Amino acid sequence: MRRRFIVGFMAIYLIVQLLVSVAALGRTRPARFGWQMYSYPPYSPSFSIDSGGEVTVVSYEDLAVRARGEIHEEVAIARWLCETRGADTVTATRHNEQWIVPCE
Repeated sequence: MRRRFIVGFMAIYLIVQLLVSVAALGRTRPARFGWQMYSYPPYSPSFSIDSGGEVTVVSYEDLAVRARGEIHEEVAIARWLCETRGADTVTATRHNEQWIVPCE
């Protein structure tokens, strides 16, 4: 009897988790309680490349598939842009944070 109760409880718990996540799939991302809740940040970084006074803005989507909120790679990408674009400075911006990377 106790074993049936535990198995039933676990089955109901898993079904509720599955239904809540499936219901969140149709909403805009990241949807609260959705599968993508922690894997897709609401703000993708952008980069301003300053080359001799001429500023070019590059979005993250032009460089990579999708930004991840738990990985802060803005400075590394800005340094890479310094090396590949011959810039004077690269400014990385995400939401209300900003990093200015001088190129050498």
